[in-house]
Amino acid sequence: MNKLIIYLKNKLINIDDFLPLLELNKKYTGGQLKAYEDVIDSSFCALTGVDYMNGRAVGYGGLDGTIWVPEKGNIVYKL
Repeated sequence: MNKLIIYLKNKLINIDDFLPLLELNKKYTGGQLKAYEDVIDSSFCALTGVDYMNGRAVGYGGLDGTIWVPEKGNIVYKL
């Protein structure tokens, strides 16, 4: 998770307040890790939304719905 957190810290300002790095030797509860997962997930969703708005996302799907993902070279591919 820390690799994702570090990536987000380089993309989003003030995320340190919401997403400090996990301590490697500390025991976390499932609830604590779920909270981290939720912040990471919503942050990547927001970054994908920015890519969509700037024409840098590709849609996959059909008439029932579409999922948008960053073009190769954006967000996930740089991790």
